[in-house]
Amino acid sequence: TTNASISNSNNNSTAARRHEYQDEHHQQHDGRRQQSGGSAPSGEAASHPDDVIEWTLGARVGEYASVGFSPSAMNGPMVTCTVEAASGRPFCSDWMGVGLLMTYMPPMSHVVNASVAGSWFTVTVRQRVRDARAEAGRKQRLIVAVGPYDTAANVPLQHGGGATDRNELSVDAYAGRVFDDAWVLHVVAGVAVGVLAAGFIGVGAVLNFKRIVLGPRASRAAGVATCVFFVVLVGLYTVLNYAAYATGLKAQPLGRALGDGAAVCLWFVLYPVPKHAGVAQLLGSSYERAVPYHLLVGVMVFVMATAHLIVIAVKMPDPGRELFLWRGEHPALAGFVAWALLAVIVGSSLLLRRGGVLVFRLP
Repeated sequence: TTNASISNSNNNSTAARRHEYQDEHHQQHDGRRQQSGGSAPSGEAASHPDDVIEWTLGARVGEYASVGFSPSAMNGPMVTCTVEAASGRPFCSDWMGVGLLMTYMPPMSHVVNASVAGSWFTVTVRQRVRDARAEAGRKQRLIVAVGPYDTAANVPLQHGGGATDRNELSVDAYAGRVFDDAWVLHVVAGVAVGVLAAGFIGVGAVLNFKRIVLGPRASRAAGVATCVFFVVLVGLYTVLNYAAYATGLKAQPLGRALGDGAAVCLWFVLYPVPKHAGVAQLLGSSYERAVPYHLLVGVMVFVMATAHLIVIAVKMPDPGRELFLWRGEHPALAGFVAWALLAVIVGSSLLLRRGGVLVFRLP
């Protein structure tokens, strides 16, 4: 459980209204509930240097609960609370996130109340708004996490694999608002691409059913137009998804969007194409004439996946190490191996297998 309230130095009493932000995924995950809320002082629209934010964090004994405002990845101050193994008492510590790593910081918060009930603990902790980097009248990215705590090293395992339950929300802390409309842009991206693709295929189908035969020059122009259209379609899908991630203040929006573009291209590569059915027959084309388009899509998969890898790796604090991590919250090794295998497949297709394709062609 993670709740928050903000009290203003110009108002001695805490605001009357409280807002709670809920995330359905975390309400259902292992019976946990992740919440973040804020209360804004009545009549106050701007922040004050002495404003205080109060967090109420809770998790299972042996785990940690962490919260903080972060513009990207885990960049920014974090408050982490857990139960001390020796004394059995809850305590909190302050951390500064840099990229995907966290470093211990001098105390910037203090515990107001703490309790343990059965296998759960609850802690109320306060810190100055400027230390939390909460800003009035601005949408910010709030990250919350619950996961295992390494009592021996006295550090939260923020990359604790499947045991770590985390989420990010777009909030206006002072107004007590959560912005959850970014998913609409993802839907718009899918619908826009689907409608444009259907329209393009529809034009070709009409020409086919009308028995309109294209000459050599017109046929080449149609082929070039098809290639350009596909590249533009993938670009449009990537741009719209980037807008959705950026609007939702998601970490690494460009890297995520490039990954989505690569996934769409890969779907076209993996889609089974029967020799005597499918889009080619609908357009009055042949299976053999569709092979060059398959090559184009394969190259697009490699280009988009490579761009995705580069953007993600550049943002890593230590790419030489993190690219080869197999476990944790961000296991990049599987993706790196997938990219390497993709490079082998695409390279062999263009340089080796294409010249010997007739050897494997079935009658």
